[in-house]
Amino acid sequence: MRELGVSIAFKVMQLIICVAALIYKKLTDNKARMIFLRNRKTSNEWNLLQNVTWSQEGSDFSIFAYAGYTYIIAVCLLARLMNLHKKASTTDILLMRFGVIIFLLQGILVFYSVEYVPDEIRLNALILGSLSFLTCGLFLLEDCLTEKETSIEHKFIQTDVHSNKPFKKIISSIPVERRDDDNIIHTYV
Repeated sequence: MRELGVSIAFKVMQLIICVAALIYKKLTDNKARMIFLRNRKTSNEWNLLQNVTWSQEGSDFSIFAYAGYTYIIAVCLLARLMNLHKKASTTDILLMRFGVIIFLLQGILVFYSVEYVPDEIRLNALILGSLSFLTCGLFLLEDCLTEKETSIEHKFIQTDVHSNKPFKKIISSIPVERRDDDNIIHTYV
């Protein structure tokens, strides 16, 4: 039961940070756009980079990371709340591991832009990159602490001790046939 509380706490923290990062990304983009327009109007020199995600593609990737994982985390949180006694599924594990990769890339992308953006949005870039790395760390920590759902099937093969020939009884759903003349088990489907 303790692990369930930890898992739900991780999901809630991840959800809050993703929503905060999404909102902060939008505020940063608006501020960067205002700076760009101001510098263009006054014909001042402005930096080569005008936003914290390098390009439109970088901006799209960050929207995918923050908005997409906000939705994914919310769905995973609801699934955990509905199935309180179930362990993390393979899908949860894969989403956590992809989250580690995506938020690590997002944090690197933002931190590499810090020295190229205007001074007015440098702090925004540092905060956004920190939120990305924090989310990455939460996904990694949750993945390490989550007990995975595994299914181990035990199949036993028993030998027949009553006959003079050793014959293995197979426990299976595939029909088998034993021919006495060659002591080979034949399967047919």
